[in-house]
Amino acid sequence: MQKIQVKAGTYFIGDPALCLSSETWDKLVDQTEDFKQQSKDIVAFKAKTTKSEFTDNQHNRYVCHTGILGLVPIDKADGQFGGRQLRRFSRSFNCWEENGVIHLGCVSIHTEEEACQAMA
Repeated sequence: MQKIQVKAGTYFIGDPALCLSSETWDKLVDQTEDFKQQSKDIVAFKAKTTKSEFTDNQHNRYVCHTGILGLVPIDKADGQFGGRQLRRFSRSFNCWEENGVIHLGCVSIHTEEEACQAMA
């Protein structure tokens, strides 16, 4: 499990494709080799299931079309802003995925099938 430190700021949380233009999204997928690597600016992880909606530890819902969930800095978002949560982090924080749980600072999104069913 590799933790990624992210600087303080305002971020969109959810499926990055929902707040990026098609061109930016396609470049991001190529640069990260389909999210096998992290990008310089956008932190994202693959969900463990193909559900189209996930709930976090604070009962916020996230629409997911691509099977990817993560953070997009507000200044990098260049598309429509649907299906996401906007959150301001006042200090740096860590992000990682472990056993189907995507941790984005204080936000934890369960993406494994059993937890998804239990939370529904």
